[in-house]
Amino acid sequence: MDAGVKNVEELRNFAGYLHWLSESMIEEFSRARSQMIAINENWTDIENEKFMEAFTESVNHINKISEMMESHSMYLMKKCEILDMYLNV
Repeated sequence: MDAGVKNVEELRNFAGYLHWLSESMIEEFSRARSQMIAINENWTDIENEKFMEAFTESVNHINKISEMMESHSMYLMKKCEILDMYLNV
């Protein structure tokens, strides 16, 4: 049976990277959004409002991408566990 994976450790490292990237994206965009909300409390400008709406919509898309990456990361980690069992038999 060929699992199609030549290096399980590389796959595991990539899964870890996806997990880290997912968390980092959410954290950084959340921080940026919080700072913008704080600035907007005293700033009423049409262009800024447009930007905030577009940014908020973009953050929602980024959150969906992050969730997808996290889900794939978990899938890859499970795949690595199965491959480890298969290779160590």
